Amino acid sequence: MRITPNHITEYAKECRANGQGEETIKVTLRNLRILVGFCANHDLTAALMTSWRNYLTERYTSLHTRNAMISKTNTFLDYLGFQELRVEAYKVEYHKLHSKSKYGITMDELKKMLEYTKETENIRANLLIRVLAVTGIRSGEIQYITAETVSAGFAEFHHCKSPRKVLLPKSLCKLLLEYATTEGIVSGPVFITKNGNPIHQRNIGTDLKKIAAKVGVSKNKINATAFRLLFANTYYEKYGDVSGLTDLLGVKDFNMAVLYIKETE
Repeated sequence: MRITPNHITEYAKECRANGQGEETIKVTLRNLRILVGFCANHDLTAALMTSWRNYLTERYTSLHTRNAMISKTNTFLDYLGFQELRVEAYKVEYHKLHSKSKYGITMDELKKMLEYTKETENIRANLLIRVLAVTGIRSGEIQYITAETVSAGFAEFHHCKSPRKVLLPKSLCKLLLEYATTEGIVSGPVFITKNGNPIHQRNIGTDLKKIAAKVGVSKNKINATAFRLLFANTYYEKYGDVSGLTDLLGVKDFNMAVLYIKETE
């Protein structure tokens, strides 16, 4: 099989159908056009992909750029059904702002907090933690998780005048809808106070610290950024795609997303 511009066009449609942002798709198409140009008149083979990796090594000095290109290549190959031709990424050691920070929780600590809130039937806190950890959303953006956005499976809003789209997994939406129904919430924010007002991010931090203390997790490690860090590192470890992470975190550029990635051991 030989890849053509038509394959890229169809792939772009698939990306949009899956809820990817236009900026991410724009970068993807730019990278894939370079790939198509390189592979012109050649069948897709392991040898060709090895040559492609060597080409990236010669053309780009930045490991971040090479890995971004490789990530887009591999996702495209998966789409085409050529998973066996995936290209090996470069090993990168990230030194970031948060690497020596006291903030940041582990997956085990997250599970402890979820188990505690489930055992104590604190459903709102349980779901709040899930939303923060699964979406990487900012605590100040929780107000945009509404009955309407949960039904749609995504939330769209603006952060610092920039458009933002947060995807909500089906399993999480199911839990949120069940909670909203139980609480009689038919529209507006899902996470509200007893008075019906959207929960404030200051209260979110206070509640999470109390829960952390109950399960033996240092409250100094807990704030909304801790969950964004966990989300960012989990996503990167699975996909190795900083470009996609940039879009998911709702940050301005590639370099900002890198700041969320933990320093490798």
